[in-house]
This record gives sequence, structure tokens and C-alpha cells, in this order.
Amino acid sequence: MSSTLAETTHMLHDAFDGLESRDDVLDTALATVSGLAQPSMLAGLVRSLRASAQAVDACATLSYHHPLGFDKLALIDAEPEFMLRLHVWWPGNARGAEHVHNHRFGLATCVVRGGYDMEVFQPAKTGLPMVEYREKLSPGSADWELDPLNPLNAAHLRLLTRIRLAEGAGYALAANTLHRVGVAPGALCVTLFLETLIVGSKTRVFAEPDQAPPAFTPKEALNSDGYLQRVDAVLDELAD
Repeated sequence: MSSTLAETTHMLHDAFDGLESRDDVLDTALATVSGLAQPSMLAGLVRSLRASAQAVDACATLSYHHPLGFDKLALIDAEPEFMLRLHVWWPGNARGAEHVHNHRFGLATCVVRGGYDMEVFQPAKTGLPMVEYREKLSPGSADWELDPLNPLNAAHLRLLTRIRLAEGAGYALAANTLHRVGVAPGALCVTLFLETLIVGSKTRVFAEPDQAPPAFTPKEALNSDGYLQRVDAVLDELAD
């Protein structure tokens, strides 16, 4: 499997070319991201990216610190077909409460360093009381907006499964899967995350009644220096 930026980009395009069924896309995404998440492969890809000032500048504009406490670092942008990025929870960063949510796309992810817990839910008539929101991107920007749905009538979710993922573990999820993840306080966690074809414009978010999220959250892109500092720190972790 390739590890340079150009070769990996071509490999991903070829892998998804002609795939039509959701299951085929998710199976391919998981197999691909699991291979790329091997530390030596990932380090080669990151080093190749950081050697290109143009690639660094482009990826920095798509990278940011998520309000829940982790960094999203773009590696390859081929939206709407796919996007490859790193998710990094640094030990010293404060972390917000993770809400149950789905995505606008199917995804595959693999743990590179550390680990986390994941829970999968489904809507139910009884169960964990929640308030449901619709998350959307603000018109003309990439900021987040959350609109509550019937806030006086709480939704309910039923827990389907809870799993703990260690280094090397991965999974794929369809776009409509409701889930949340939790990283232990003070722990490092690095995952490789692959978005597949975007299938919607909004996502569902469920928050516990006493953990209402803000209605509007600005998204501030990293500058190139900030991006390089973070990917260099990831390279240091991959070398351990």
C-alpha cells in the first residue's frame, strides 16, 4: 500500500471508483483506513504532506480544534467523495461532553494511539431521556448551528452496544448510526478517520437535558504554523 500523499490520494480514488452499495463502500473504507493507520504507513503519508507547502496550506484551512476538545487535522480532501483526516485528543486539553450524533456521511476509523469507548444507540419510546437537535453548517461558512426539535418533549434513546477500542482497532458506521465516543481524561488518543460520500446536509444530535449545547459555535481554522506543530507532534507519537 502507498504512503506518499499523491499515491495515497490516487489509491483512495481507485478504491471507491465504481462502488455503489453502502456495504461495499463501508467495507472498502474500513480495509483502506486500517492499512493506512499502521504507524509506519501513516508517518510516511504525514511526512509527504508536510513536505509540500501547498498541501499544508490547503489542509490547514480545513483543520480546527473541535469544541469538544480534540483536533481535526485534514490530510486529504476529495469531498464530496471522501476526506481523510486525523482526530487527536491531547492529554492537556479540556474536553466537553460528547453528545450522541450521526454523520452526513458513512465513515471508517482506526485507533492509532491510545483508545476510547464508543456507544451505539437507537431511538426508542423509553430509555435515556434526551433533547434532539438538528446540526447544520451556517450558510456561507463552516460554523455550526444547532436547532432544538420539540425541546419540551424529550426524545429517548436505547443503548445497543458499548465497546472499548484499543490501538489497532477500527470500525465502519453508516451515516444514520447514532453513536458517541469518550476518551479518558488526560489520555492521548490519535485516530485516522475516513469520510465517505456525503449523503445529507444535516445531522441529528441528542444531548442530555442538563447538557444543552450552544446554538451557534464558530469554527476557526488553523493557520499553517499551527497545523505543522500538530502534525509534527503526531509524528513524534508515531515514532515511539
